[in-house]
Amino acid sequence: MEYNVIDLKQYDIVRYLKCIYLVKDFAKDENGKYILNYHFRTIYNSNAELYSENTYELYGFHAEKIRKATKDEIRYFISRIKKEKPDFDLNYVEDVSLDKPDKNINEKECIDFLKSKGYLVYKQI
Repeated sequence: MEYNVIDLKQYDIVRYLKCIYLVKDFAKDENGKYILNYHFRTIYNSNAELYSENTYELYGFHAEKIRKATKDEIRYFISRIKKEKPDFDLNYVEDVSLDKPDKNINEKECIDFLKSKGYLVYKQI
């Protein structure tokens, strides 16, 4: 029987039941079980413990229930990792914080782009 399991790669943040995981590796073994190796695991709760470096075995019908975490869950999870394990390198984790402005924005390029789309651009002095 073939199961509809999402494709997971390293440093994905996923949700399975009540837990949130930072994926280290996800593979199917020869017996048909799925093996989820994770860097960290916790529950979306303020007083939950942050577990690290372990493996979780799932049957195919359970592995179908793995979903990508929401942006709020990802923000919460990354902040927990930064607070409790500050030495862990989070450079490879997808950044979903919408608060930070992009520092690569060039004013002239923005104006040229808007003009190419037909907008009139006025600069206030």
